[in-house]
Amino acid sequence: MRGILSGVYFAWRYCQWLCLIAAFFLLTGPVSLAQQPGHAGAGGAGETPSATELISVLTSISPTDRDGCMRGESFTQTIRGVSHKRHVDQMPKSYFAGMMLSFAKNKCLVEKSKSTGIFTNSFEGILDRPQGGAGPYDALERYSSNSVLSNLSTDSLLQNYLLLLPLGMVESSGNFAEGRDMSASNTGASTAEAGLFQVSANSVNGDQVPDTIYRQLLNKYRDGKLCMTDVFSGFKPEFKNQPIPTNLGGESFQAAMKKCPALAVDYMAVLARRDYRHNGPLLRREAAPRDACKNALNSVAAALAGSPSLCGQLESMDPSSFGKS
Repeated sequence: MRGILSGVYFAWRYCQWLCLIAAFFLLTGPVSLAQQPGHAGAGGAGETPSATELISVLTSISPTDRDGCMRGESFTQTIRGVSHKRHVDQMPKSYFAGMMLSFAKNKCLVEKSKSTGIFTNSFEGILDRPQGGAGPYDALERYSSNSVLSNLSTDSLLQNYLLLLPLGMVESSGNFAEGRDMSASNTGASTAEAGLFQVSANSVNGDQVPDTIYRQLLNKYRDGKLCMTDVFSGFKPEFKNQPIPTNLGGESFQAAMKKCPALAVDYMAVLARRDYRHNGPLLRREAAPRDACKNALNSVAAALAGSPSLCGQLESMDPSSFGKS
């Protein structure tokens, strides 16, 4: 009986993280089970080096840090002088996987831009600005007294993701297809909020997310192949990477944010640096950074630094080809 229970527990743990494992294999393009390390047929000429490297990225995050980063939490929320208890559920495995991959991609992008001469007003240029350097309402400055962020002043990208991880949970419970808050009064096309971070089209402006940056992101994700919809959904068959609307209207903005989670993360990464006031949880400091998340992100950064070829895999990945071999 004990053996049966042990087997059930092992199977449950394996399935629990299957999405995360699949997410990291996604970066290599199509990889069959026979090519994956740890399966029959792996090793020798049949083993895929990039798959081996990506598994090392995954396993570099300890189970303790993974679980600690993903745990749910409760806090007291005060809005317009009224306080009430708020509970945030445990982070979905698919959301955790997607955010780790997004961080890895942008870490590679920023480092590459540094080596080639970063363009200050570009997407990656904004992400690389030091704490307080992106404007008077930089979220990193808002959280400057936070103990988790205080020792990371030289890594603004990691600081940013330490805020984005809990922010997506407070705003949408990690649901990338989240629509507007039905109890809110902002129902117009330009003011209704949508997506992982509940952002609205009126945040595309000179003071928050510049029109040029938004167009840059739309162009990057327009065909849908890099949207990581499959990763953020846990590879549910009903969610596919698909083209997104690229005009600047409010309804198109909402649709793009809900269809393309990778776009939503990149967009929020800029908005958080430019104006934290757009998101109440940042304004009220309710998105709480965690040491466990910092350790997980540091593990990914260390794996990238230790294996330069990983960034090449990230840059050339085509998520739409996953599982077609």
